[in-house]
Amino acid sequence: AYGARIRRQGRFMVITAMMFGVMLALFALSPWWPVSLMLVALTSGFSAVYMAQNNTIIQLMVADEYRGRVMSVYLMTFGLMPFGTLPMGALAEALGAPTAVAGHAILCTLVVLFVALRLPVLRQLRAPELQPTI
Repeated sequence: AYGARIRRQGRFMVITAMMFGVMLALFALSPWWPVSLMLVALTSGFSAVYMAQNNTIIQLMVADEYRGRVMSVYLMTFGLMPFGTLPMGALAEALGAPTAVAGHAILCTLVVLFVALRLPVLRQLRAPELQPTI
């Protein structure tokens, strides 16, 4: 609904991904239940916005003949997520769950920042204009 209002969609996507990591780290380290509840809601919100923006940009920018292949690789990342649970569980066992989650959230934020700085084209990304259909 807001796609046409957001001019620099790549920058918006980077900001929402970074905010997800920051909110997750704050949530993991929060000792107060009401604050934690607000932070988990913000974390979920930033995650949902990022995922919607990312998916939209991918589908709009990929040529029709490659869209199925690109989406299959994109969706494969969700199938690979369980492979991260074993090292995350071991880290949580060694350091405690809050520290492990906060560490991974900070790592996520740093990776997004690194990629955004190394690929300025990502920050300048704009989805193509949609043509109205009848």
